[in-house]
Amino acid sequence: NILGSFLDDIRNPFLFSSLYAFSQEQDYVDQQFEMAESYHIKKENDSVIFILNTLLNNLDTFSLNDDLLLEKKAIAYDKLGIYYQKYGEWIKSAICYNNGLQLLSGNEDILDIQANLNLHLGLLYVKLGLDQGDFYLDKSEEQAVESNENDVLAILYKVTNRIDEGIKLAKANNDSISLSNYYYLKANGYEILDSIVVKSYFDSSRNILKDFNGLADAKL
Repeated sequence: NILGSFLDDIRNPFLFSSLYAFSQEQDYVDQQFEMAESYHIKKENDSVIFILNTLLNNLDTFSLNDDLLLEKKAIAYDKLGIYYQKYGEWIKSAICYNNGLQLLSGNEDILDIQANLNLHLGLLYVKLGLDQGDFYLDKSEEQAVESNENDVLAILYKVTNRIDEGIKLAKANNDSISLSNYYYLKANGYEILDSIVVKSYFDSSRNILKDFNGLADAKL
């Protein structure tokens, strides 16, 4: 029966050690991500890059299954690309994003990570004034919608000035912080003569920040 099979499995020392190693490896990956961010905060940029490059080299020696290995490597490339971008290393940043996308090419089960990679690559190209930016942002939105990656959509709605869609998304997800930001953007989009409308949006933004547990105070 199922229970008997489960008990046999957990008594199997090889399987138990494999599961333990699997868990340890995942913890190790997460710890490296946290350590990289810690060094970034301390402005030790070289250490950040060293940690993530070392992690990428080590991941191939882990016992993670193929899909999880691809996922972790793609996330590592995405994070490394973000840090390179913050440090002004545009070409290295783009290479990292592209490496992550190539790893996941054709994999329809990891669209959320692909949405993030396309978002970051698209924003980099837009920053550099390259025409390819819009292509990657459009691809990111398509993948974000399909995978319900709302954090990506929230950013896309801001950078493409689709504030009303952002407000709708934030309300649907009870995301007070994003909703407050959208109301500020909405208010800043009006001419100074529309003082009543502007005040209404600013008031909504301030009211939301007073109550992070709900949207009841929002006027609009």
